[in-house]
Amino acid sequence: MIDGTGQLRNDSARITELIATNLSASVPGCPGWTLRDLVVHLGGVHRWATDAVLTAGPPDRPRATDPPADGAPQEPDALARWFGDGAIALANALDAVGPDAPTWTPFPIDSPRTEVWLRRQTHETALHRWDGEGAVGAQRAMDPVVASDGIDEYLSVIVPRLVQRDGLVLPAGSAHLHCTDVEGEWTVEVLDGELVIDRAHRKGDAAIRGTAQDLLLTLWGRAVPDGAVEIFGDESVGRAWTSIGGN
Repeated sequence: MIDGTGQLRNDSARITELIATNLSASVPGCPGWTLRDLVVHLGGVHRWATDAVLTAGPPDRPRATDPPADGAPQEPDALARWFGDGAIALANALDAVGPDAPTWTPFPIDSPRTEVWLRRQTHETALHRWDGEGAVGAQRAMDPVVASDGIDEYLSVIVPRLVQRDGLVLPAGSAHLHCTDVEGEWTVEVLDGELVIDRAHRKGDAAIRGTAQDLLLTLWGRAVPDGAVEIFGDESVGRAWTSIGGN
């Protein structure tokens, strides 16, 4: 799990730096987006998450299931302040409330706590930091431990949400994902209509190996160098589990 808001703050600060580069640059990891689109999207997500962290109840309060629409300024310096203010407000809210406070989330999680938002926003920001750097050709490596936790969060939180929200039909067959640089392995399969995740070492119909960063990027539909992620066994099963994607 993620420990504290340090990673969120650092990646947000890096994105703020990128605003001074080229806001019209295309983002390879997010087809159709410019760097400005990415900043506005993430700034909206941060504000949406802050509201959820600070106003957990009452349970019947109407909630937006998606971040708010663009309300960001056009001018780069003002945009940087807007984005930075939102990221700091989110991190401060998470620090103030702590990880164990009850909250609302759009994810299919029983009795969610604010640690869900800390984890989700840390990984959302880390991935979009990578995307933003890709737009200007200045990518920095992800922390492999954070990336490994990102794989776990993707499988246990994002995939169930895609099933619930979008009616995603999960692949047949079992796949074993294994990080080659840090701890982290998962076997995923559907049993009796439910996604099952086994974090013990075992074989699946397909084995999928790569660094934590390359596995995480692949799961999120980002390009990695040829051969960076290897699939053994039933390749069709491996391809199916690594082609779900997200947004």
